[in-house]
Amino acid sequence: SGQMRVLVAAQLHLRLRDHVLDALPADAFVSLDLDDTRAWGKQLKPSRADYDEALRVLLPVAHEVVSLVPHDGGRVCVAPAVGDRVCQAHDCGTFKCGCYINGCTHCEVAAYIPMHDHNSRCLTMIARHEAIRPSGRYQYIMKVRPDLLFASPLPPLSAIIRRLPPRQHSLYVCSASGDTVPSSLDGSALDDKWALMPREVADVYASASAAFSRCAVRSNNSLTCGRRGKPTSKVSSGVTQPRQPSGQRPLGALAGMPPDLVQPSFPGGGRHSRDQSWSSHQDRRLRVDHEERSRPHSPHWATPQCILGRWLTERAPNIVVTSCLEPRERPRLIRPEQVAATKTVARLPVLRRALEAAAGRKLDPQERHDYAREHADTADTKSR
Repeated sequence: SGQMRVLVAAQLHLRLRDHVLDALPADAFVSLDLDDTRAWGKQLKPSRADYDEALRVLLPVAHEVVSLVPHDGGRVCVAPAVGDRVCQAHDCGTFKCGCYINGCTHCEVAAYIPMHDHNSRCLTMIARHEAIRPSGRYQYIMKVRPDLLFASPLPPLSAIIRRLPPRQHSLYVCSASGDTVPSSLDGSALDDKWALMPREVADVYASASAAFSRCAVRSNNSLTCGRRGKPTSKVSSGVTQPRQPSGQRPLGALAGMPPDLVQPSFPGGGRHSRDQSWSSHQDRRLRVDHEERSRPHSPHWATPQCILGRWLTERAPNIVVTSCLEPRERPRLIRPEQVAATKTVARLPVLRRALEAAAGRKLDPQERHDYAREHADTADTKSR
């Protein structure tokens, strides 16, 4: 769900079919926007033919294409005291614009409402189908942004479930963006681009538009977003961890520890960069340079991840965030600027289909998973 952008141009829809829908397996529901309202970088507005191509491959149970114009901010913030400053959320790819700059005490964040409206509309389609579905409600819902690349296939859902929290922790979101235990007050604990969650949590997650219809106040958000601290709890998820490169400064106070089940704290997220000293499959990390770290007020309080996290904890105080995918399995964001470098990302599905044609049968999910693991490095090298 969301703005379509590079879904077809980078052939990400083929990876979604092979590496997510077929691998889990899962039904697809689609709510897409052909507009690209990103205020920075290169814009890419797909055509209706691109949308039709996405439907041909994804074969959704229900779908819609709808344009959701970003809100103008709603003017819900009021600076109550002398020295307070109301800013407008503006994404420019760094912490140097909009509400991220020093001095902002209140933030108009309604610009992020369309993204969450797409989630809500998608869940509405799911609920309608559940009403006539013989087996009733789905057990799990996975939200995926259209511009994510799943370079490797996900394991079957049954295998992922074994990595998830025990049943006494029934309210959780598998959406942790980092390999390490996010500290309670710093790090990138919540990734709002994708999430796997039990069906009951999806009702809360998909209603988050309301959180962006009100003023974000720095003094409140800073209590849970953007400060450094210690983890409040941890439960190992069993996901294999990469080693910290020798001689490198740990990325966060807890780098190298296993991924966790943590009490809800949703520091920042959002503005990322890839640390080139790590292997290519590492998740992107928050770009927080020395200047930003030394400032008394971190800009993370105004990120959409922070606001989404606070909404989840308000509606479900016992909810936790966990990591249930290995680093190689986690999706990677593809920007329009990168499309020229990703023209052949579909090479692996094409090779797999040729193998199936030669064998005269389709590979089962485990065979697909093994085949992709064996050939992913070659395919990714060719795509770069």
